[in-house]
Amino acid sequence: MTGLVARAGQRAEVDLHLQLLPGLTAPAVREVVDAVTARLGTEQVVAERISSMRLVLGS
Repeated sequence: MTGLVARAGQRAEVDLHLQLLPGLTAPAVREVVDAVTARLGTEQVVAERISSMRLVLGS
């Protein structure tokens, strides 16, 4: 992962833009996404203040 930016979303309350290294394999992308979502699940502020979030992958 090279970057992470939260922006107001159009389809969700928050769009979380995740920048990945180019050339990652599908399993590597899945691993990064799983790690990010697991970490977000432990954040109190996310649980309290965000009702919908969309993860946007890019490179």
